[in-house]
Amino acid sequence: MPSPFAWNQLSEPMQERYGAGRSHRRTTIVAVGAVILAFLVVLGWLTYFKARVDTQASLVTWNVLGPDHVHVVVEIHRPQGVATTCVLHATDPNHLDLAYATVTIPAGPASTQLHYELRTLAPAYSVDVLGCASGQSPAVQAPQFPPNVAAPEQPWTP
Repeated sequence: MPSPFAWNQLSEPMQERYGAGRSHRRTTIVAVGAVILAFLVVLGWLTYFKARVDTQASLVTWNVLGPDHVHVVVEIHRPQGVATTCVLHATDPNHLDLAYATVTIPAGPASTQLHYELRTLAPAYSVDVLGCASGQSPAVQAPQFPPNVAAPEQPWTP
């Protein structure tokens, strides 16, 4: 609720006590500085964690070769001479897992392609690389198969 008095109607000690006529410039500068500092901290944190990733993988292509398997090609960039583990999965139109495979690529060149025959429970609607990591297991979600459905054995073999 606003005051019924104008600032100039208050006595000098009252104006001084309640900050009448005081500039809010310092408060504004401190608030803007805090926002800028917070932005820079978040930007630095994101840059650090993005730059820290030593292994990158991208899905190049995948083809349904039959009702029970797909051929997957993944491009991998990793530190040279380090074994890499990737997790692949295929889903149906309802986003339920049809296949889930953890694949270990032996140590080798920094850039390589993984060709993998992924066994599925039904024709795949989508295939993804959930993640890759060098020298450790990637931190990815667990398989999401429907209740009482077991993951198919990997890899697919004729």
